[in-house]
Amino acid sequence: MGRNKEQPIFTTRAHVFQIDPSTKKNWVPASKQAVTVSYFYDSTRNSYRIISVDGAKVIINSTITPNMTFTKTSQKFGQWADSRANTVFGLGFPSEQQLTKFAEKFQEVKEAAKLARDRSQEKIETSSNHSQVCNLALIPVPVYEWHLSGGAVSSFFYFWFGLLCASRCAVLFHYLKKTQTTFRKHEPCPLKHLKKFFWTL
Repeated sequence: MGRNKEQPIFTTRAHVFQIDPSTKKNWVPASKQAVTVSYFYDSTRNSYRIISVDGAKVIINSTITPNMTFTKTSQKFGQWADSRANTVFGLGFPSEQQLTKFAEKFQEVKEAAKLARDRSQEKIETSSNHSQVCNLALIPVPVYEWHLSGGAVSSFFYFWFGLLCASRCAVLFHYLKKTQTTFRKHEPCPLKHLKKFFWTL
């Protein structure tokens, strides 16, 4: 059962019953007398189980899940359904106080199991999102080529070169407007100043 990995966190004694699999109504005693019933916590799997052994026979091996519910049906009797074991377990306690303590522990363990499940799902989602981002980063970007005047030239280069020229022209226009630079009809254009300004932007 791998009980060496687990540690008991709560122990009590009770008479153990299981629902009759044929009728699903009557209780069948799983033990002739009161036996030890314990909650075990597995730190490796971060899971909780209710375990009870009568001699060499395992009569309860129930992993607690967030969907389980422990129901008090009388002052000294309670039950819960285990879909994995395909049965319903019943416990008869010597006193109402012991039943109450067991029920409270069941609710505590159930909430801990839910928290563990939620954290596990968060880790899986985070890992999945990271994996998707990494896969997107590895997708090759297609480069389209134009065949112009004797050679293939990357359109990516033309795009950025055009964007660079447009940005420089915009800045140059703003500079000329700001300084109110004008050229008369017969005055030579000060190309050396414009060229110097253009390449130093």
